[in-house]
Amino acid sequence: MRNFFLALALFIGAMVWLRDWAATGKMDNFIAAREDPDATPAVLDLLARMHDTFGEDELAVHYAKWLIRDYPGWKGEDRTRYRLGLKYEGMGRRDLAKEQFDVLKDSFTHTNYGKLGRIKSDSYRY
Repeated sequence: MRNFFLALALFIGAMVWLRDWAATGKMDNFIAAREDPDATPAVLDLLARMHDTFGEDELAVHYAKWLIRDYPGWKGEDRTRYRLGLKYEGMGRRDLAKEQFDVLKDSFTHTNYGKLGRIKSDSYRY
């Protein structure tokens, strides 16, 4: 039981440290200085999803936009754009959400996320 509480305390401490590291911009500098075309997109996607899970909308949007801007054609771009559109929608920024759904509709027509983007984009017409 003691080991469980020790592990829990270490996990919570690591999460607090990681959150502070991300909030101060040190993480962005670290990632930018060590870019790797294979690993960096996965790290940025993980960070976007992590911040989305924790309800930190602005940071989730920041990492998703960074991923889309610097790594076009990344294998998960359609999923990232769809989640970004949903995030914008939840933030009440319908124009930016529609922009993401339009890109999905036009550029990823044969993927599931492209089809979902078309449905979402069409729902904004009315």
